[in-house]
Amino acid sequence: MKPALLLSIALLAACAPARAPISSPSLASSTPAISSAPPIAASASAAPIPSSAPPAATDLEPDVPDAPAQPRALVVFDPPHKLGDRPRLPDPELEQRESRELAAWNRGGRNGKFHPEPRVVVDAVKAQGALTAAVVQREARKNAYTAIRKCYDAALAKTPQLSGKLRVQLTIRRSGAVGKSKASGRPTLDDKDAVSCLVAAMKTVRFPAPPRGDVTAVLELTLNPGDLPVRLAEDPPVEPGPGRLDPNAALALVAGSVGKSAQHCYDSGLARVPGLWGRLALRADIASDGSVRAVAETESTFPDPETARCVSEALARVAFPAPRGGDLRLVVPLRFGKRPLDDRATRR
Repeated sequence: MKPALLLSIALLAACAPARAPISSPSLASSTPAISSAPPIAASASAAPIPSSAPPAATDLEPDVPDAPAQPRALVVFDPPHKLGDRPRLPDPELEQRESRELAAWNRGGRNGKFHPEPRVVVDAVKAQGALTAAVVQREARKNAYTAIRKCYDAALAKTPQLSGKLRVQLTIRRSGAVGKSKASGRPTLDDKDAVSCLVAAMKTVRFPAPPRGDVTAVLELTLNPGDLPVRLAEDPPVEPGPGRLDPNAALALVAGSVGKSAQHCYDSGLARVPGLWGRLALRADIASDGSVRAVAETESTFPDPETARCVSEALARVAFPAPRGGDLRLVVPLRFGKRPLDDRATRR
């Protein structure tokens, strides 16, 4: 072969870009690989919120140069943090934007309509006096929701599929306070304790002061369970504990220990619930010796309880180093999939 031809071939080979295996940038420098699974589809919409510690993603490419890529659903580990101690951004505007994004991820979604919270509709059937039905309805919807949810959520904890309607007659005094509250007609909500609670709750609602005389109004409450089981606030509240763990070390340990299981759990979840996505925040109750005593979902309402249970079981098997200072409640957040563009549009 001629020298000139050999020189041309050598120059072309030197200029060709080298092929390197894809790995998570968050793990390449400081954390162990999570899995040798096929590459996982990355997306800007699934990027974790800014934090002092980088997220870990299960997106390693198999060491087969010409193997066709088989994208798998994205699983990202957000940095763990002590209960009640999530890192905040110093800029208020950025923190507010981050909180809205986090709220959307904590709610999550799936194909079709998805409403995780109980459905509460308040309608003013009639109003007699110096306040119109429209005003009574507007104020009741604005001011009564929390009180209604407290009664209804407690009932749903006992009877998850409880639904029905209740009419409540109110007498609104000149001050705007409710003087009398009583059930009207026969409720279809089949729970006497819930009915009594709701009637009493409506007496706490404030309305605009009528310009003259009392106002008699009838409100109809329509109650239906959400798509997820209701989770009551823990009483007394869970304490974070005195212990501490290094967040970077905890991230590396959790990603390395739970990564494959989390991917399997999510793959199964997607086969069962098409379009499944969201953030799953799990609270690990870590004893002073590093063992996990219990795992519970916190902050989030992941759209598939079975996926949440599957990942929780994997996290419960992790052996943490002994926390400094005693036991610890550690929040371990994972993000699954990508937040759809249509969800972003509807939440603006």
